[in-house]
Amino acid sequence: MLVILLCSAMSHVAQAQTDLHVYVLKVASACSIGSCAVDLETVSPASTGDDQDLGPIRATDGSFPAIITIALSPVNQLYGSDGSQLFSIETSCPQSICAARAIGAPASLQGDVIRGLTFDPSGTLYAGTRAGRLLKVNVKTGSVSTVHDFGAATPNLPGKFAQGFGFEGGLAFGPNGGLYASVFACPHCQYLADPGPLPDGMALMMPQFTSAKILVENAGFVALRGLVFVAVQEAGSSPILLATAEAQPAGGACAGSGTLLSFDSPPAAAHLVRCLSFQALGATANPVLPPLIASVTLRAKVSPGARQIVVVRVSPDTVTRLVVAFPNGDTLTRKQIADTSGRATFSFIQPRSKIARFSNRALVTVSVGSGQNQSSEQYPYRVLFGSMDVAVSPRETVAGSRVKVYVHTWPNRMVEIDLLYPSSRLVRLSRKTGQGGWLSARQQIEPGAVSGSRRTVAVIAFLARGPSSVSASTSFVVQQSGR
Repeated sequence: MLVILLCSAMSHVAQAQTDLHVYVLKVASACSIGSCAVDLETVSPASTGDDQDLGPIRATDGSFPAIITIALSPVNQLYGSDGSQLFSIETSCPQSICAARAIGAPASLQGDVIRGLTFDPSGTLYAGTRAGRLLKVNVKTGSVSTVHDFGAATPNLPGKFAQGFGFEGGLAFGPNGGLYASVFACPHCQYLADPGPLPDGMALMMPQFTSAKILVENAGFVALRGLVFVAVQEAGSSPILLATAEAQPAGGACAGSGTLLSFDSPPAAAHLVRCLSFQALGATANPVLPPLIASVTLRAKVSPGARQIVVVRVSPDTVTRLVVAFPNGDTLTRKQIADTSGRATFSFIQPRSKIARFSNRALVTVSVGSGQNQSSEQYPYRVLFGSMDVAVSPRETVAGSRVKVYVHTWPNRMVEIDLLYPSSRLVRLSRKTGQGGWLSARQQIEPGAVSGSRRTVAVIAFLARGPSSVSASTSFVVQQSGR
């Protein structure tokens, strides 16, 4: 039996599918895993003419570890596992020997087995086990910590997956930030030894990896050992999700041999790309480029108390972040996952008194992806005046310094301004607005007026005569001297 393991050697630059080459872990057909050396080979999924055997993988102690899964980091360092022991693997392979260095001691898994490895775009290594545990792996020590146990009963999952699921081997971060995995339904999770090929489903786990949804209940093939996202050159094209599988049952496509498969986006049943002349245990790749932000729409101007609506178009199921920087320096942060059509809608009430004396321009930043693979775009909008607005400059100061309070309301009106210190001390100022509706007032912060951990001073402005509902508030912070 010929056993291989695939790992993409793509860079972060998008390439056409036909240009994709992968690393292959290959065992001679007459051998079983662990009884013969495992060779590292490069293979092109599109054809067999560019394959190259780089040589056997040999550990520093002279042994030949039975690696069953590998992952390529964002800096092109290859790692592998034999189910419990983590290795770093050299791909230069001088003298046709690919050196593998054991990292730390084998992970303590109580009989469980690591079936899949993958890196997220920031360089964190994750592992999925046969019993359904998602692990975080320390690449310096080889130690593991449990992120979540998906082998436990999960009633919100459909059908047979309601009893939980185990990881079959395929594990890959998608361009939407989600973690895709080939999974099988429990109660097969109780069989820590491999019971043989099982029909596979496809699961998607979103950060913080505490829940999952089943995208495909039956992929149409058994034992999907690897998943890999492949970037393509065509403008506007989404990365392609490929999978590798073990030998298929008799009577079906690729009976007795492995397969290279592709999935639609969003994933549906797998499509056969081609049959392989070997069994394929896995596939992995450098994280692909983050999805482009297709469009962002928002209201160009918003009054205080009115609703701002920001509609973002990205790839389906993409984690999308929104940060609004108001003119006075305050911020508002939101995060959500785009729906299956790629739409994320953020809605918030425009807070009052967020303008500055010389600016009413708010800036919306929309981001997708993370780390080096983060993509962000910025969009401004104008904050209109309310019946009264108050601003302070600077927003942070020290005792003994002066702050300047600005108020905008109707022209030629007397306005009272209260500065309420944490000690309950109240300072009241009275000023009259000019023809443009603005007034300003300076106030020195007396030494000793603020002490301890409570250092925020509230600023409240209201009309000296007129409707009591016409008021506004803001605040500033008095830092400890010398900070």
